[in-house]
This record gives sequence, structure tokens and C-alpha cells, in this order.
Amino acid sequence: GLQASQCRGGGGGAGIVAGGGLRGGGGGVDGPLVEGQCPILALLPPGSCGNRACIRVLQLDHTTRVCPRGRFVWHLWPDQPGPCDLRAALDLLRQLAPKVTVNWVAFYTVADDSLAAAAAAAAAQP
Repeated sequence: GLQASQCRGGGGGAGIVAGGGLRGGGGGVDGPLVEGQCPILALLPPGSCGNRACIRVLQLDHTTRVCPRGRFVWHLWPDQPGPCDLRAALDLLRQLAPKVTVNWVAFYTVADDSLAAAAAAAAAQP
């Protein structure tokens, strides 16, 4: 089932792996997955949608300045390296929140060398 807790502070994002698989994604929606104050961190346990790893779902709202009032953003990512089909997780979220309309969806992967380049660029800044 879905587990939710209020998330305080930063961190998160997609993991970086060689070998592919969707590593992060999200969508803009017109209602909350979990009622309550945002941001909310929900967890999809292993096996809930064919996933081997726990999938984290970060729900953001207008208080985080990522969308207008009344809209929400769901950001999804697996908590372990390796292939993970986040489309199945999004389908499960749609079942768990059937009154919510998903307005847009984006998935992404991150190549290992881009992480090294970003780290080198950050280290070179004064």
C-alpha cells in the first residue's frame, strides 16, 4: 500500500546508474495524492507495481513555488540503482487517486558521466 509522511528539507532526486531504466519522473496534476500539508513524501513499497526497489513520490504544491495554487507536482524516483519502470508507478498513483487528473508527465534518465561533469563544475567554482 501507500505510506506517506511529511517531508521536511531537501534531498532526493533521481539515482544515477549505468544500464538504464527510467530514473526519475513526475507529473503535473489537479489534485493531491495525499491530503495534508505539502511537501509530502509517499513511498511505494517493493512489489506494489512490479518494482524491485521502493519508489519515492514527492508531492509538491504552490507553497514550494513549483505550480499555481490548486495544482500539484508529483516527482517519482526509485531509492536503489537499477532499472525501474516508473510508468507502472504512475499508473498505480492514478488508481490510488482516481479523481486526480494528470495534466502532464515527464520521465528522464541521467548518464553517469553527466554526474561527474556536474561535480567537477561545482568543485571548480569559488
